[in-house]
Amino acid sequence: MDEKRLTIQLKIKAALACWFIFSLIYNASAYYASNLEVVPSFVFSFERYIPFIPWMIIPYMSSGLFFLSLCFLCRTRSQLMVYLKRVVLLTVASGIFFILIPLQFSYSKPIVNTFPLYYFFDFLKTWDSPFNQAPSLHIGYACLFWSVLKERLFGVMKFIFGFWLILLGISTMTVYQHHFIDVITSLILVQIVLILTFPNKKLAACRNQYIACFYYLFSFIVCLLASLCYELNLIYCCVAVWVSIMVFMVGLQYQYNRHHFLKDKHGHISILKKIFYFPYQFSYYLIWHFFRKKQEKVLLEILPHMFITARLTNKEIVACQISKKDYVYDLSAELEENRIIREQCLYYSFPILDIGVASIVDLENLVSKIAVVYEQRCPETRVIIHCTMGYSRSTLVGVLLLKKILYLNINQSIALMQEKNKNSILHAASIDLLK
Repeated sequence: MDEKRLTIQLKIKAALACWFIFSLIYNASAYYASNLEVVPSFVFSFERYIPFIPWMIIPYMSSGLFFLSLCFLCRTRSQLMVYLKRVVLLTVASGIFFILIPLQFSYSKPIVNTFPLYYFFDFLKTWDSPFNQAPSLHIGYACLFWSVLKERLFGVMKFIFGFWLILLGISTMTVYQHHFIDVITSLILVQIVLILTFPNKKLAACRNQYIACFYYLFSFIVCLLASLCYELNLIYCCVAVWVSIMVFMVGLQYQYNRHHFLKDKHGHISILKKIFYFPYQFSYYLIWHFFRKKQEKVLLEILPHMFITARLTNKEIVACQISKKDYVYDLSAELEENRIIREQCLYYSFPILDIGVASIVDLENLVSKIAVVYEQRCPETRVIIHCTMGYSRSTLVGVLLLKKILYLNINQSIALMQEKNKNSILHAASIDLLK
């Protein structure tokens, strides 16, 4: 067992390795920058509104305590090795930027005489470097700290430590140690590190959190663009900030598996959500409209009178002669159902996050309901299951239906589905969920 092999000696070695790598790279890059004739600074004009808050030095200095203790909080050997790999990768990548693009902090710090805060500021003045700015290791390490703590803490303690780490991140600017460019570039880099080192990304239980990292990465990139736009055009900046927040919120929905974040139980999307998530929905609309592969048959029959398909257009609804007798199961989480189907068919909404996975319990409940409807329907009634593109989510539910109704095993169901739908997609996490 991993837990039995995770000895205190191994944790100590890992902590020492983290400290050695940090000390070597941080001090070497600081020494390099200190010997340059000119080291520039990168400051956004909006940073002049950031106040100096002396007491924020406390969460700022707590980073060292977290850094030394996190290895001892890892539960398994694999978790410790992932954390160590992330610390090393983040530190080395940051060190490369420190050398290739050296920057220094440009503001002078106010004098702090308050006891005991001035001891902390004296320590920084003596031991910390004005260089090694972008990306901020303080920010990057705080994110890695949370990657471990969120698995160990629950309830109030999880909230307290999460809030403290947020304060730690904010403190980098309010104690005048880092500029905004250092913070946002670190958030971008740490998401890349998390993606490259994500453990068990092929497992269903980890799939949605893995996808969330990509949304966070894109959100922080757009936030960086928003910062640059602030210097050029305030309207562009506001639009970019809106998109950044919106994408970040989508990432949160994936991380916490909130399939109903847009649609209610009846498949409706409120006007406020339509406004806020407009860029997200519009992007999916364009993908659905222009990149959906055209099938010879719009409705793919997987069982007699049971079909899977993509979200249908008005013309396709007419061509397929969709009627009020047809049962339609909508698996799309991002686009509202066609109004004709919602109003004229026996419509049911069961949103599943795109390229993500749903709870196997929820899927089995859905499949059981569809199977009952299928067996009790009138002979001329059709059962139609669709997602947005008709590739993965409808395929997943279709495989479970074939398994249940035809009494097949999973491998037989997958093979039969792939035979009927050449464009079907089942990623590794979906297969893991099925098995």
